[in-house]
Amino acid sequence: MSWGPIVFVAALVILGVVWLVSRQLLAGGLPGVGQAAPSAEGIPEQGTIVLFFHSPHCGPCRSMEPFITPLVEEGRVRSIDVQQQPDLARAYGIRGTPTTVRVHDGVVEQAEVGFIGPDKVQALVAGPS
Repeated sequence: MSWGPIVFVAALVILGVVWLVSRQLLAGGLPGVGQAAPSAEGIPEQGTIVLFFHSPHCGPCRSMEPFITPLVEEGRVRSIDVQQQPDLARAYGIRGTPTTVRVHDGVVEQAEVGFIGPDKVQALVAGPS
């Protein structure tokens, strides 16, 4: 009996579990869905805004810039550099970048940790259908 395939599958399972747990830990500090968003200058208390928390040395953050930048220019997304605004990042419990948070009428509706594609960003901006 060859142990190679069994070891390979076991390693994949372990990596998958580690990935899932790390995503849950990173998201653990975020304000929960349905909870009040921390108030901050430039974040409206009424209406909808998507907050894009990023850092300059984050590869996935840079990969998201081509489809985030036009939305920032339209005012539908606020781009927040966690190194330049650490207090705001801390208020939202940001522990990893990129993190994208949808706030509607001062309440956190959704939070995504890690890279998300343009379709998912558009869905966050559009809100629940």
